[in-house]
Amino acid sequence: MSNRHHHPLRPLHLQFLFCLLFLVAILLLLPHHLPCMAMNPIMMMDRSRQEEHHTTSENKEDSSLLIRPFIIPYAHSEHLKLLFRLNETLSMFKKTMDRVFPKLYSKTSLRWEMGTDLDQVVELVQYWHDVFDWKGQVEKLNTKLPHYETTLIDDDDEEVMIRFAWRKSSLTSKKGKMNGERKVLLLLHGWPGSVWEFHNMVDELVQVHGYDVVAPSIPGYGYSFIPKREGCCDVKKVASLFVKLMKQLGYGKYIVQGGDWGSIIGEHVARLDPSHCIGYHSNMCVVLPYWQDWIQVAIDALKKLIFGTPLIENTESFSSFLMYAVKYFTIDGGYQHLQSTRPDSLGIALLDSPVGMMAYLLEKFIAWTDLPQKDTSQLFSRISRDDFLTNVMIYQTTQTIASSIRLYYFTMTNQKSFGEDKPYLSTPTACAVFKDLFRATRYTAQRNFNLVQFNRYEQGGHFAALENPKVLIQDVIQFANTRYEQMGSDEDDASQHRQQAKKNEL
Repeated sequence: MSNRHHHPLRPLHLQFLFCLLFLVAILLLLPHHLPCMAMNPIMMMDRSRQEEHHTTSENKEDSSLLIRPFIIPYAHSEHLKLLFRLNETLSMFKKTMDRVFPKLYSKTSLRWEMGTDLDQVVELVQYWHDVFDWKGQVEKLNTKLPHYETTLIDDDDEEVMIRFAWRKSSLTSKKGKMNGERKVLLLLHGWPGSVWEFHNMVDELVQVHGYDVVAPSIPGYGYSFIPKREGCCDVKKVASLFVKLMKQLGYGKYIVQGGDWGSIIGEHVARLDPSHCIGYHSNMCVVLPYWQDWIQVAIDALKKLIFGTPLIENTESFSSFLMYAVKYFTIDGGYQHLQSTRPDSLGIALLDSPVGMMAYLLEKFIAWTDLPQKDTSQLFSRISRDDFLTNVMIYQTTQTIASSIRLYYFTMTNQKSFGEDKPYLSTPTACAVFKDLFRATRYTAQRNFNLVQFNRYEQGGHFAALENPKVLIQDVIQFANTRYEQMGSDEDDASQHRQQAKKNEL
């Protein structure tokens, strides 16, 4: 009798079966690991932002413990649509520019006094369309600033998605650790910036100085969730989320650093988490004058006028501070009033027009960067075209320009973030003063903060991380190293006291 029907599977059959199982496994796993291949980036981020609101209460605790890699996506089809729109806008401008938008001034710097200069916008849009390599910049984003995402529970017991750049130092010497604990910097951006501001800093901070770097996108900015509830999120609630983020990442002690909104959020982080945040560094220390200051300045000025008494150092520097403050609130700060009171009117216009948004942000970069004169050629000698356009594209591809400016409204309507009643910050503080919108003096900073470091710089403006990263790194590291050394010394002293106490007990 033949036994051919009872033979085990032949090698050829086994190979076929294994191949079939392998293909099935690939098909099942592929959508989970490569979501950007299945949908465009806006849809992908939109879906993840929606999913965060559909997690049941039973799995809240489990989901909040997950830290997942997040790949910043590039969508070729969406990019082609943008290039088509840029081309249409260029064509329209070139045909109608002289008729509908006539030049009132021949001098470029005077044209910038009225806002954005259209001639220079056209030049930049041409570069954006013809030269700028967004795909290459996305690759740099994913390489220099690898991103992760995690779900946090906010102060209203709602789940929110925070995405953040995270680089860990591989240095194992004492340079990278403090008594066995990793040294870490929490870097916070502002408006109209993004995490891209830090791309020129992270390599040196991580590879040379041995610091881990965490740089989250503010809610409503870039890759983090877009707030969809009334009351969420002002700067204090954002700070609370970032405190929870640092706890979730397992860091015991950390330094917070920021400029613009990042400075104000960072100050709140230091207030909310004094046992873990061991230092607050800002390149825009926000201090507003008390009413007594105005009286003192007036008295000192009268003394000088009548008696020839020289101004004391505090009054002289404070007078300079007041000059910048008055200029900001009367000329340069118009955007803040609009964004604090009617953000959605502006947001709709900016969301609808990529070139309109770029032109609006360009004016801020021109006005706030330390330039000898207002001109794009001057700007791009300090901050490259690619850096500026990468920042613009983060807002454009995530569709977050409208939600980003709502932070002004949330903050100004929900709480007093500035002003005379702001309590003294006891956390050790460092102020790096560049040629910025707010130029604190040592005199004003000492009254508001536990000031342990104060440096003034003559080069660099509002976007110090992009304009003068080497100097900013030096200032941050000078402060951070000192704080970690002090913490290490304090822990050594405490350990010695504990050991001595045990000996005494024996």
